Amino acid sequence: MNDTARGTFGGTLTVEVAGVPYPLEFGDWVDDRLWSTCQFATTQTTTLQTLIGAPGDPMPGNTAATLSKRESNLPRGAGAGLPDGYEMLVFSIQHVMGSNMNDLPAGLTLADISDIYDRTVFSFLVQNKVKNMGPLYKHPAGSGGYGRTDASAQVNNGVPSPRDQAAFVLPIELRPNVSFRGEFEFDAALSLASAVQIETHLQGLYKRPVT
Repeated sequence: MNDTARGTFGGTLTVEVAGVPYPLEFGDWVDDRLWSTCQFATTQTTTLQTLIGAPGDPMPGNTAATLSKRESNLPRGAGAGLPDGYEMLVFSIQHVMGSNMNDLPAGLTLADISDIYDRTVFSFLVQNKVKNMGPLYKHPAGSGGYGRTDASAQVNNGVPSPRDQAAFVLPIELRPNVSFRGEFEFDAALSLASAVQIETHLQGLYKRPVT
């Protein structure tokens, strides 16, 4: 990111990040990620929102289930944005298919992934303004199950290499109390062997209060 560190008066170290018009105070910001999970039905056609559920909230697409701490780490849900004291500069978006990993050996096939690729588009919105948009393979996971077993294929959205995660030249800024969400839209009904959970990650520089 072509970062430049510099000292400031009072001994505070700041970091200048390409594409960010203000210095970041070292120690307040960490390289981290936010994520949340939704579920595609086998014949999904209606728009499905994600990145709106915190732990304990209903899972979008499967409201009979509540999101665990493993399935979401958003500090609050309902699409309300980050709480006071939190900020994020998003440099990458990733989608992990079959996020609970039970989907992979149970039958998430190459045909299912091809169907999702062919019929699904993802948008990331901040205050109802689209900041990034594309088919799922434009947001590769860079991690997760991959390859084959004797039982079935273990596959995911791209190869399991962090180098293969797509990175933005300029980050998407998330400010406190500014709503954001992801949306999956479908050109035609999916035709999946079973419901598939999709875990969406926002990776970048993250500021949160230290207690």
